[in-house]
Amino acid sequence: MAGNLEDGKTRTFLWCVPRSIACALTKSLSAIDGIEVWYEPYFFSFVAKLDSKRRLDIELPTSYEGNEETFQKAADMLKSLSHCTFKPDYLPFASVKGNLSACTSKHVLVKDMGFAVNKDVFQFFPEGFKHTFIIRHPLRVFQSNRKAMFTQLSMVGILEGDAADEEKFDLERDDPYVGPGLLFKDIYDVWQHCRQNLGDEPIVIDADDLLAKPAEVLTKYCQAVGLPYDESLPMFGGSSDLDVFKIWKSPISEEELRLTVSAFSAKAVASTEFLPANELPSREQVTPDVIRCTDQIMEYYDEMYESRIKV
Repeated sequence: MAGNLEDGKTRTFLWCVPRSIACALTKSLSAIDGIEVWYEPYFFSFVAKLDSKRRLDIELPTSYEGNEETFQKAADMLKSLSHCTFKPDYLPFASVKGNLSACTSKHVLVKDMGFAVNKDVFQFFPEGFKHTFIIRHPLRVFQSNRKAMFTQLSMVGILEGDAADEEKFDLERDDPYVGPGLLFKDIYDVWQHCRQNLGDEPIVIDADDLLAKPAEVLTKYCQAVGLPYDESLPMFGGSSDLDVFKIWKSPISEEELRLTVSAFSAKAVASTEFLPANELPSREQVTPDVIRCTDQIMEYYDEMYESRIKV
């Protein structure tokens, strides 16, 4: 279903792969007057479910009612890992759908990870949202994500043996969140679900197009989803101190979210404009696991890339 509602209201999903400039795009769109931003609610639910199974041997249910104690255990476990205090009633997938369905703001934007959802979670998508996607060349994504995840997983102390050596770290083997879909098959499946079942052709943009021609891409993106475009958006609203975290909602507090996002996307948090990307790395410049992962999913990226907004 499209996100264009009565009285100029919009409801938009921005599905992404990691390291795809999605955080910077979300920061830019946060400058739109009257917008409410949700930061990765499905990802937090995904992490709660994955780590509860792995660490507590608990299969999290999808609803909060009647399962309050179970979700409190999950929230406590996540706090022990991340040092963030989670709202347990925000963690079930059904709660995500309920929270998003209840939004009353003129504009609602949900930025989330494509790998956080699958066919079992699609039933928990709220109605009335337009689904959009941002992708990026897999060599860039895997190279950057490898470094970010090794740093993060090392900080929380869960890497052992060869995985604890950055040269021997393997994305496919040692990153618990990459999964069998290797990020790109996951977002491709969400894209296909939206194309086949929601009656509206999803919008796709490529991160490097956005970085090369931000005004052109943002103009077309805003037109496609019904958001008001302003010439200041490519400069993040014309303000270097835009306090986006005050309007970003998630299962953790504003300050904790600020620290969490900064740990993974410090450049995006500090940015005040989009800048052209560096040259695409060659296969000789990346590690074997990055090449292997890229080769396995390139067909999914290529198909989505062909459907992107072109400028």
